[in-house]
Amino acid sequence: MLLKIGLCLVRIGRIIYPGCFRDKDNWIKNNRVTLKIQDIIRSIVSLYINTGRRDHIIPQQMIKRFADNSGSLWELIKPELKIGTRRRKPKGILFREDYYKDEFGNLDDEFLKKVEQRFAIYYPKLADEPWRENVSSDEGAAFIDWVAALMCRTQMLVVMTRDITNDNPFLKLINQLTPKAMDNLFRTLWFCEHQDFLTRPDFQWKCLDITAEKNVVITDNPVCLSGNLGQGKVVIVPISKRRIIFGGTVEALQPWGQVSIDLINMIHGAHAERHIFAADKDTLLILANNIRGEGEFGPDEFCEAARKPLFGLPERVVSACRSNTGDLDTSKAWKALKDSCGSSILNRVKPRT
Repeated sequence: MLLKIGLCLVRIGRIIYPGCFRDKDNWIKNNRVTLKIQDIIRSIVSLYINTGRRDHIIPQQMIKRFADNSGSLWELIKPELKIGTRRRKPKGILFREDYYKDEFGNLDDEFLKKVEQRFAIYYPKLADEPWRENVSSDEGAAFIDWVAALMCRTQMLVVMTRDITNDNPFLKLINQLTPKAMDNLFRTLWFCEHQDFLTRPDFQWKCLDITAEKNVVITDNPVCLSGNLGQGKVVIVPISKRRIIFGGTVEALQPWGQVSIDLINMIHGAHAERHIFAADKDTLLILANNIRGEGEFGPDEFCEAARKPLFGLPERVVSACRSNTGDLDTSKAWKALKDSCGSSILNRVKPRT
């Protein structure tokens, strides 16, 4: 009984937490407690009805931006690095059945879909029109929320948090009893963490338009945090097959202005769990060759790690957390990364007078 009460509190916290930092008055106005109670009851009932619906781990509106003129994509599969024999439509890829559905509802319906819909009106401008340094506050907020959601909705977060929390007996028990509820709780918490990171005052955005006759790939883990060029961590957001947006400090962004499309695709391919898609087969052939270590980037440790699911990051982080050497403290590393971009604008407290 205590466990059920605790999980209900987790559920209520998951409903309240997202978006609480922004448009507070409007959020309260449009999210009545009565409606939320109805949602909880409806969600509990729906848990016992197998919908078998397709929850896209990557929004279809994003996938379509990477398709060819016929609306199809070629597929490269890790770790075999084999290319599919036929092209695929966005509707039939990058989904899992009831992926965001847990014991208390569906995070996609409650939260993720709303983030997508808010950004949908701005997506064409950001993907197709000339790059603008200054945008409206609502457009900027919608983009940041969309990127933060993309960083939380794939398997990367799930794998890492499950492995790390298994060292805690209580969290391990919760994971065993209600794994999807825990996954969605961590998605909600880390959404706010990424929201905090991406809105720091020294965090800036930079655009790279692809002029070469090559295409950007999209993967099952499309937004990644990379430090490959050595000047600091950069968030890489593929917005379409011809445009990439980088985020970070001025110093971190500086080397990425002339980066090659092959390196960008290599980084995205490395961070993929299993599925990589592109508008043309040649792009995937070049990428597969590079990941094997037979191209311009290898063979070396980078290529070896790139062949692993999710770049081998979960196992490296878990191994470091469990080691006695103290080589990596993930909480301190994350705080240091955020602080490198300035002070948080989300939790500012006015000083007492």
